[in-house]
Parts: sequence; structure tokens; C-alpha cells
Amino acid sequence: MVNRSLMLSLLVLYVICIQGGTCIPSLFLGFLDDPGCSCVDLKEKLVHVQNIQNIKIVPASSFCEDTEIIVRQKNGIRYCLNPQKQKIWRSLQNLTKKTSQP
Repeated sequence: MVNRSLMLSLLVLYVICIQGGTCIPSLFLGFLDDPGCSCVDLKEKLVHVQNIQNIKIVPASSFCEDTEIIVRQKNGIRYCLNPQKQKIWRSLQNLTKKTSQP
């Protein structure tokens, strides 16, 4: 009975999403506090700098009140950096200088 109720609930949510309603997939990923934010677990330093594919800095917005720094590695692994740490910003500046030099 529980499985049937769960399946019916998921089906209703799916139909609402396809109909153009508000769909919040992050609710199912445990981001209940702030569904617009991508980062929950924040790292205090850059990890494996040589493996970084790109770094995306997402400014605070109406969807998420926090600035987010999202790092994607070449192997597809994603992690977030703590934007409130000066050490992070200095590391990003140093990395930018290294990559922009010929």
C-alpha cells in the first residue's frame, strides 16, 4: 500500500512538472532549506587543481541568497567552495593568473 501511494505521489509530481508547474527536483536531493541553491557541502580549499575543467561563480540571486563557487573536475566530479573564505578567493586569483600567462 505504501509503495502504491508513493508511486501515485511521484506520478502526480511528474505530471505537474510536465504541465509547466513549479518543479523542484532539489527537494528530492535533500536541499530542503533553499531549493534554489546548488551547494550544500562546502570545501575550504581547492582540491586537485591540475584536474579542474572549469570553475563557475554564481552570484547571489532571488533563487539563492548565497554566492556559489562550483568546481567541475575533468572526471565530472563537482564540488563547491566556501565563498566566505578569503583563502578561496586568493587561490582563485592565483589560478587565474597562472592560466592567463602565456
